[in-house]
Amino acid sequence: VLYLLPLVSMFIGAILAIQVVDSDLSAMLGAVIGLVAGFYWVKAHIAGHVYYHNHQPAILRLDTAKADVDTIQFQ
Repeated sequence: VLYLLPLVSMFIGAILAIQVVDSDLSAMLGAVIGLVAGFYWVKAHIAGHVYYHNHQPAILRLDTAKADVDTIQFQ
C-alpha cells in the first residue's frame, strides 16, 4: 500500500488530466496532484489503523551512566 498506491494514483491523475486537456503540462500537473493525493490517502489509511498505534517502539527504561563509564547500558 505504501509504495503502490501513490504510484497508481499518479498514473490515474496523469491519465485523467490528459483526457481533459490534451497537453503535457496538464499531464504533469495531474501526475503531481495524483501523487500528493496518494500520499495523503496512505497517511490517512495508516493513521486510522489500531495496528500502527499499538506497535510503535517505546523505551521502557534507561539505565543511568556511572561516573567512571561514558556509555549507557540497557538492561
